[in-house]
Amino acid sequence: VGGVLRDDDVASRLRATYGVDCVLVPGGGRPLYAHLAIVAKRSPRLAELILLEQREDGADDAILQLLVPDLSPAAARALLEYLYCDDVFFLHDAPRAHATVV
Repeated sequence: VGGVLRDDDVASRLRATYGVDCVLVPGGGRPLYAHLAIVAKRSPRLAELILLEQREDGADDAILQLLVPDLSPAAARALLEYLYCDDVFFLHDAPRAHATVV
């Protein structure tokens, strides 16, 4: 991880499914694919959840589902963006096209 990423790099990494071994399932949203090593290294709380789920599941070859029903889909995506990129881009942070410089 590390380095500066452009917005399109972030989007492509979050959409990529190559090598994924877990899926974050937010409440009311579609699954978000991720890599256990990155998620566990960057989030101690999710690392605990991963260990609990692995003990219950027992399968080493399946994609591990991390159910996070308390997170909205937008919050889950922002969390993964932060875990992967050490930054989060919010739409309200973007310059407005109609803003006037005084």
